[in-house]
Amino acid sequence: MVLEAKVAEAKKAIHDVLQGSWGEPCVTSSFQAEAVVLLDLLTGERPDIPVLFLDTGYHFAETLAYRDRMVRLLGLNLRNLTPRLTVEAQEKQ
Repeated sequence: MVLEAKVAEAKKAIHDVLQGSWGEPCVTSSFQAEAVVLLDLLTGERPDIPVLFLDTGYHFAETLAYRDRMVRLLGLNLRNLTPRLTVEAQEKQ
């Protein structure tokens, strides 16, 4: 019962924030365990919300595979953001 109440409270908070937001809301995610729970709740309210992921070029292959799996599983609108400089260029600076 307590868990259901907490989930309902979180869903209401998400609903209220998205209803009151100006412009186009989005969410950033590093695809950690807690972030995936939030993404599931957010997409329940707004399935097309852009999910921004900063792909630095330094992520483990497992992190990217997990991200891709969650994108497919949750049907996320992923926006993969990359730096202007390549990893090699970043390391030369």
